[in-house]
Parts: sequence; structure tokens; C-alpha cells
Amino acid sequence: MEVVSDNVLFNSVEFPRFALLYDCKNITSSPHHAPSNGKAESVVRTCERLMEKVIEYREDPHLALLAWRNE
Repeated sequence: MEVVSDNVLFNSVEFPRFALLYDCKNITSSPHHAPSNGKAESVVRTCERLMEKVIEYREDPHLALLAWRNE
């Protein structure tokens, strides 16, 4: 499993331990380089739309995230 981050949110002391525990590799990109952050921006847009629908239909946000994750 891989996590791609801009090296800002995942620079804590705890994250490397978490990654090691779950056999997860952290791949970093430049935080201010737009092409490398295109995937992240796309995921944020998708999640925002999902949360708008959750609010509109008064659904459980946790179930919506689980359903999205399982696709």
C-alpha cells in the first residue's frame, strides 16, 4: 500500500511508525508543484462532491466514505 503526500501533513513522529506497522510506503511530492498534486486535487474535488450529496440526502458520511473506498 502507498500513500502519496506533499510531505506536509505526514511529517509527524507518529506517521513513520504507523507506516511501518501497516507496511505502508510514503511517497512524497513537492508541495508547491501543481502537476504532482493533480491527483490530490482530483480526490479532494470528488470527496467534496460526495459530502455535498451526503448533506443533501441526509446520509451517513462514514457509510458514504466506505462505499467510495470500496469502488
